[in-house]
Parts: sequence; C-alpha cells; structure tokens
Amino acid sequence: MLYFIGKTDGEVDKAPKGLLGVHTVRVNTKAKAVASSGTPLYGFSSKIGSSDFLNLLELKKANDQPLTWESKEAKKYLPMKYAVEPNRLTVWNLDLEATAKEVEGGKLAGKVNRGMNKMIQSVFLTDSTEKLRGYFEKGGNKTLFNDKNKLVLERVKW
Repeated sequence: MLYFIGKTDGEVDKAPKGLLGVHTVRVNTKAKAVASSGTPLYGFSSKIGSSDFLNLLELKKANDQPLTWESKEAKKYLPMKYAVEPNRLTVWNLDLEATAKEVEGGKLAGKVNRGMNKMIQSVFLTDSTEKLRGYFEKGGNKTLFNDKNKLVLERVKW
C-alpha cells in the first residue's frame, strides 16, 4: 500500500489550516496493476502525552456539493502514530487484530469490517476524542500501535 499525503489547497471548504489529503494506492507487481482506494482520507495531527498521531477520517459530500469540513461530522477515525527524529521518521499503523479485539471487547467504540473467512478488512474508531485520549494516556496506544506494524524511514545520505 502506498500513501500520498499533501495539502488540500482548496479541495475542502472551511478546512482548518494544516488539513492533509491522503490518497492510498495498492500496487500489484505480479499483475502490473495499480488500484486507487477511491475515496481520499483527510488528516490532522495531534499530540497525546509524548506521542504524536496523524488522525485520518473520511469526509462525505452530499451529491454534487463540494466537500465541507464540519468537525461535528468527524465520527470515524483511523489514527497512525509517528515519531520524527533527525534523519528518521517512524510510523506505526494500527494493529488491526489488536484494535478489533479492543472494539469487539467493548474497551473502545468503533466499527470492525470483516470480509470472507472473518478476515479483518478495516477498523475505524468512533469513540469521542476525550475517550480516545484517555485510553491512549492509560497505555492503550502501546496495544494498538505495537512494533508489528512499525515502519522506519531513514534519510538516504549521498
């Protein structure tokens, strides 16, 4: 999966400064095919304790109307944890299995989408910002963002 992240530059009406557009693309090298996920996600950063997060969400548009930012409409989040150091960016994607377990166990509110053979396709968190913050502050971020889904990008020096 490839992520293309950039400024929205007028793509979303009433967007807060710093709102990012995120497009995901799947690449199948064997079939030499590229497929877009279709609907772009939008993101903003937040800090909880000493951890930084990129919070992704979908914005829906009504019929032919332009996309409009309404914070009260942001009800499903897909957070990613990240750390920036000199010459290094570390990103932790959600551990879908661990997150689904927390949602289905009632520790977090959310939606788990399962496909064939009950395989997890996606998980969105729907708890309030305050509840998610409290969960993360109590160490929940170590459960959801473990090293199983850690990506370390280091600067290439020429």
